[in-house]
Amino acid sequence: MGFVVEPYSTFLVYEIVDLEWDKQLTPDGFELVKTKIFEDSEPNYYAIFGIFNVHTSAFWGTRLEVNIIAKNKRNNLTSGVIMDYDANTLSHDMQKGVVDSITNQVLFTTDYDSNIIVDITNEKNLVHSFLMPH
Repeated sequence: MGFVVEPYSTFLVYEIVDLEWDKQLTPDGFELVKTKIFEDSEPNYYAIFGIFNVHTSAFWGTRLEVNIIAKNKRNNLTSGVIMDYDANTLSHDMQKGVVDSITNQVLFTTDYDSNIIVDITNEKNLVHSFLMPH
């Protein structure tokens, strides 16, 4: 099934400063790896917040994902590993299979001055909300 990420996606990259905390959250069988975000930067450990609208032939919606860059110890491949996500549409969870929306409210838009506005509330009443100035 094709998976299309719509334009106007936002990806925020943060250096992981507490490696012990992150190691506790890293799934079994994976280990963090250093990577570069820009060609001339030093490799480091990063967490990536991705907010985007997606669609397939079966569903469409908005996702907020928290990813790390990690190596799969089984096959030695490095990739982005989804640590957590919120979505207002169907998702495929490795532990639960296909799951329904887990959000109560999703707002992902821009205002008249090109600021990016994100306001996502999930069933656990956790709120991810921020304004990213242009």
